[in-house]
Amino acid sequence: MNRWTNMSIAATTCALALLGACGGSDEEVAPVTITVAGPNAVSQWNEIATTTINQPAAATGTPKSRCRPTRSTSRPCRSRSTTR
Repeated sequence: MNRWTNMSIAATTCALALLGACGGSDEEVAPVTITVAGPNAVSQWNEIATTTINQPAAATGTPKSRCRPTRSTSRPCRSRSTTR
């Protein structure tokens, strides 16, 4: 046998031995239950983001916020700025 055949047989044997050890056992493991103990950072930021996104456009806001499109087919307003 040549050197590459020996190496491939050794690599295959090692892979099968390592994968065979990952088979697990017959013991049943209880399922993990996660309980909510209160608000966390993710839920708080989700609430802040939802509130921010769902606010209507203010009539006293900036020109860009006043010209926000209301439908997906609306065209955005053009800036009336004279400086370019």
